[in-house]
Amino acid sequence: MSRFIDRYEGEGTRELGGGIRRAVEPGLASDEQVILRSQGGYKDTMRSIWKLGRFYLTNHRLLFFVPSRIVFETPLGNIKEIRVEEQRYIAGRMKDAIAIGYRDGMLRTSKAWIIVPDLELWRKELFERAPLKLDQEAVNRVIEELDPVSREIVAYLWENRHATIGELADLVSAPSHMHILLKIRGDINPLAESVTGNPLLVFERSKIDPDNGEKVLFSWWMVAPEEARQKEKKVLLDVFDEGDHIAVVAELVGVAEEDVSIDVTNDALAISAKGQDRSYHEELALPAKVNPDTYAKSYSNDVLVVRLEKLSKEQL
Repeated sequence: MSRFIDRYEGEGTRELGGGIRRAVEPGLASDEQVILRSQGGYKDTMRSIWKLGRFYLTNHRLLFFVPSRIVFETPLGNIKEIRVEEQRYIAGRMKDAIAIGYRDGMLRTSKAWIIVPDLELWRKELFERAPLKLDQEAVNRVIEELDPVSREIVAYLWENRHATIGELADLVSAPSHMHILLKIRGDINPLAESVTGNPLLVFERSKIDPDNGEKVLFSWWMVAPEEARQKEKKVLLDVFDEGDHIAVVAELVGVAEEDVSIDVTNDALAISAKGQDRSYHEELALPAKVNPDTYAKSYSNDVLVVRLEKLSKEQL
């Protein structure tokens, strides 16, 4: 298991006097980026009392930090199960907690619970970044225990990847959209969590379909199978401020120019590409407002260059 406990940067320490310094932030590796941080509570199978501190989710690991030391950490690759469970918290109150099943340094299966203010955001980010396995066999185990209507919803999303709630309501001739919501949140996902340890369906306000590069709004998605996760690559990119323009340079190895699509808004850029054996997707916030209708792009030797015109003060 990777350890970064003793690497503290100058800005992450506080002078206590007598030359003693106390770490107030955990040290990070040079290629480690913080995705989420939040105050919260932690406990594991070895302790029944909640400990208060700060959680960090990075591109490499999940960790829990109290001033001067890391109490808990696990690489994302060691996380095998994520689910929401009700736990008795401080003062005896019952609260939802994220239960993390993970493989520890001795390759044993261990469990920890975390409580944070924005629980759903943390659950979603953890679920998307941990290499959790979801394949046809796992889906079939869930489908076998579902009622006929829920079964039809899952089968449709497994085949089509995503659908609006209206599409799903029409599919099963549901009396209302609320009927579909109750099926997903009350039947399908709770059963999936009990069978596989993870929900089966997730709602996305906006997401790029990796198969065609199109933006899909306000839809329910089947969680991507493990094979698809392994094929989707992160885009290697740089952003340059060129005065009245912004230039974005992205490396997309193994795809042809016709496989690359971009979507520009006045403050964001989405890049998608799908080749024969790999796909890419990246959404990034731009450092300045741009005109989404006037941009230039070029693609050569696996490198995409997009030049975006900044909006003038008069146009803002």
